Amino acid sequence: MAAVALSLGCGNGGGDATVTGTITYNGAAPASGVIGFVQSGAPPKIATIQPGGAYQAKLPPGQYQVRIDAPPPLPEGWQEGQPIPQSGPRVVPEKYANFTTSGLTATISAEPQQQVDFKLP
Repeated sequence: MAAVALSLGCGNGGGDATVTGTITYNGAAPASGVIGFVQSGAPPKIATIQPGGAYQAKLPPGQYQVRIDAPPPLPEGWQEGQPIPQSGPRVVPEKYANFTTSGLTATISAEPQQQVDFKLP
């Protein structure tokens, strides 16, 4: 599945673009998780998924492979350092959590503000 970048505004002279968007799976938005963008030969850029499936990332122009990791929410009372329990089904299937299996891509242009939404089937 490929994502299409919608560009807004004027060029920014080659700097990073602010990319915003929403993520949904079967019409439902994850409340948390991470979205990652990677270009060949570069380290991945990671952004946090906010409630409602929203994210924001600063990315240089180019072609990206994308991964979305939205595991089940942690149980109430869980604290950092404790083992992560299996607490139900994943919000977004695990295949989307890996750059090589997700099938997701994004093209980021030189425009300073862009919206890229991911509507997963």
